[in-house]
Amino acid sequence: MGLAEISGMPEPERFLRDYWQQQPVLIRQAFADFRCPISMDEVAGLALEESVESRLVRGSDKVGWDLAHGPFDEATLTGLPERDWTLLVQDVDKLLPELAPVLDRFTFLPRWRLDDLMISIAADGGSVGAHRDRYDVFLLQAEGRRRWLIDSQPNSDLEDETGGPLRLLRDFRTSDDLLLEPGDMLYLPPGIPHHGIADGNCQTWSIGFRGPKPADLLAELFQCLVERCPDQVLGDHLQQPAPGTVDLDPASLTALRNTLRATMQADDALLDHCIAAALGAPRGGRDSALDDVAAIPDPLPPNAQLERNPATRFLRLPEVRDLLYVNGEAWTVDPACRALIETLTVQRRLQVSDLHLERHGEAGRKLLTRLLEGGHWWILDD
Repeated sequence: MGLAEISGMPEPERFLRDYWQQQPVLIRQAFADFRCPISMDEVAGLALEESVESRLVRGSDKVGWDLAHGPFDEATLTGLPERDWTLLVQDVDKLLPELAPVLDRFTFLPRWRLDDLMISIAADGGSVGAHRDRYDVFLLQAEGRRRWLIDSQPNSDLEDETGGPLRLLRDFRTSDDLLLEPGDMLYLPPGIPHHGIADGNCQTWSIGFRGPKPADLLAELFQCLVERCPDQVLGDHLQQPAPGTVDLDPASLTALRNTLRATMQADDALLDHCIAAALGAPRGGRDSALDDVAAIPDPLPPNAQLERNPATRFLRLPEVRDLLYVNGEAWTVDPACRALIETLTVQRRLQVSDLHLERHGEAGRKLLTRLLEGGHWWILDD
């Protein structure tokens, strides 16, 4: 698998045909004239917050590695040395909705695959070591320069047991050495070994697209099966006196096997529901719903400005248009609201008058109110 290099973001059809999940590609000036909208100090400020997931990696291949999890105090971050450290902050797209326009460049990919925008800031030499990701990732250079080493060797994915939670790779051999400038972007399919090293202070944005894990789908399915199981105690099937042993008698074992097989029967409708619930669940167990939401004006002023919560995950099944999955929960919706749903699940910001609620009747008003009360849409201050 070789590495391609092109200039400018290709058309979606070409990208999907030539690169997506096939080969890495360096896209020079994918974001032409990119101006980073957030400073390194602002990123570091996010890592001070209790609710923000962050990590600090210090060291190098020569001296070894140290990993610490946030939140961090200001003294720790201001006391960092001049080189060889990287600070990573997850879910920045959900923390700073104003960065969401960057994600609009990737709307040709399934929205349910989008994981998050992670931002890393690093001092000269800063790195997290040679590793591989189990998801598709776009690495956008936002500020400064970063060198990316790629290894296309077939055995380079063997993990070094001494790497601990960093899951570093051993026998990493560089096949491509790339220096990215602001606006350049590197796409890597799952499993490609890579090693990023800051060339001076820099900031890198990682846009990850994660596929579902079979274990997650199975967990959702089994939960559904358990919920619909009859609440009864199964009897045994003794056909003769039981010996004084711990052996399970064959007749009872056969009956219990058959019971489990019957219980695990699932039609397409149940499987589809479990898939939608699993795919729509908030990443990392985070729910965008709010515990305390201000009272919703009734009626809503036509000029009120609304913004969609970027942490909310919406999903619909094909040909099942009366269900909308909101963070994995199935909502039954009125067919009259289909056009309204299209707007509320796609647009990021709008005015109440843009929704034309009068066209959707009481069902449309209730749907919008439910989304606002759950914190899935926000009413912006004047």
